[in-house]
Amino acid sequence: MIHAAGTDKRDRDYPLAIRTMTPTVYRAARPITGRNEGAVMAGTAHPDIGSSAVAMEERPPGRRRWLYAVMVFLVVGVVVVAVVVVTHKAAPSPAPKPAAHKSAAPQASPTPSAEATAASAALAAYAGYQAAYDRAALTADERLPGMARYATGNALATSALDMRSYRIAGTVYRGRDTFSPRVTQVLLNARPMRVVISDCIDASGVQLINRRTGKVVPRVDPQGRPTTVFRHPGIAEAQYINSRWLITEAGVRPDKAC
Repeated sequence: MIHAAGTDKRDRDYPLAIRTMTPTVYRAARPITGRNEGAVMAGTAHPDIGSSAVAMEERPPGRRRWLYAVMVFLVVGVVVVAVVVVTHKAAPSPAPKPAAHKSAAPQASPTPSAEATAASAALAAYAGYQAAYDRAALTADERLPGMARYATGNALATSALDMRSYRIAGTVYRGRDTFSPRVTQVLLNARPMRVVISDCIDASGVQLINRRTGKVVPRVDPQGRPTTVFRHPGIAEAQYINSRWLITEAGVRPDKAC
């Protein structure tokens, strides 16, 4: 299409036939369609064409496009916000991490209790005391060699009296007693600390020998009657003295059996 020089931009945007209309008809020509078209082409203005048509003609097309763009932007923004909210609500919360399994630390060997330590030391002293007694009885030695390492107090004194009795009677031991001691009480709060030991002494493996004749002396009970009972209850007590456990009391009940 060829445009005439010197015409304004609006004149160039429309066909030549419309640009030749009178100013009144030309202004109303753009928005008219349908039944108003014949009146325009005849060169007269239709009575229905009023101020609204003129206003529509005078509204710039750029403003309508700007309003449409704003509306599209708002609609898209609302949709995006709704999608974000729904996605956030629907997103599952992260599952809790399972607790890391910790391997059990190896347990240290249990240390012996103070009671067990005291009981063991007292039993060791009791065994040493009885072994020293049997050795001294082989010769009725009142000096009790080695017994002071395991006994003191009444235990030493009573043992010495026994050896003297054997010597006066002219008898000695042959063989050894059998013991089965057990701790019945541990008194760590006592001063000094104490341990009580019960025993059943078996003298069936021991004989009394007459030193002059070498014959076996028959056994008798406390009343002087012959007896075949060789097992009698014994009792002893150990005390913690000068950082050692020592037997302080020891005795046998010859009138009782066990």
